[in-house]
Amino acid sequence: MTELAFQKQRSAEASTLRYPAAALAGYHLRAATGLCVSLGPLLFLEPAPAMTIVLTAFAAIFLVYCARGVIRQYSRVEYDEAGIRISGIVRQAIRWETLQELRVRYYTTRRDGESGWMQLQLRGDREHIVVDSSLTSFTQLVTVCASRFSMTGRELDDISRTNLASLGVSIK
Repeated sequence: MTELAFQKQRSAEASTLRYPAAALAGYHLRAATGLCVSLGPLLFLEPAPAMTIVLTAFAAIFLVYCARGVIRQYSRVEYDEAGIRISGIVRQAIRWETLQELRVRYYTTRRDGESGWMQLQLRGDREHIVVDSSLTSFTQLVTVCASRFSMTGRELDDISRTNLASLGVSIK
C-alpha cells in the first residue's frame, strides 16, 4: 500500500480524536484579540514608520497563530492497528512499523510548574506528528503510541519516561 493510500485509509476499528470546541474557542479568541490589537492601530491611526513595522510583524505572528487554530479545528487524529493519521487540511501518517521516535514533553506556563500542557511528538521514516494534551483522550493516545513504540525496541529519553509516568503510562 502506498503512503498516500495509507494516509487516506480508515479501518472500521480506527479510533478518532478531535480537539474540543472549548479549547479551540480559547485559541481563536486569543488570535482574534492579537489581530485586533495589532491591526487596529494600523487601520485607524497613522503610526510612525517604526511602529508600523512592529505592528505588522505582530499581525503576521497572530495570523499564523490563527491559521494553526483553523488547521486544528478541521483536524482528526485517527489510529488503528496499522498506524496513526492526521486528516483534515494537513495530512500526515506514520505506520507503527516505521515509528522511529516518541517524545512526550511538558511545557509549563508558570514558574511553579503547576500549569501547562503536554505534547506528544512522533517521528516516522518521513513524517513527523505533533499533538498536544488539549486533544480529547490524549492520555489514551499516548498509551497506545507508547505501547507501539516499546515494540520497536528503541529506548525512550529520560524526559519522556518521566512525563509518561506523570500521565500514569508505563512502558516496558
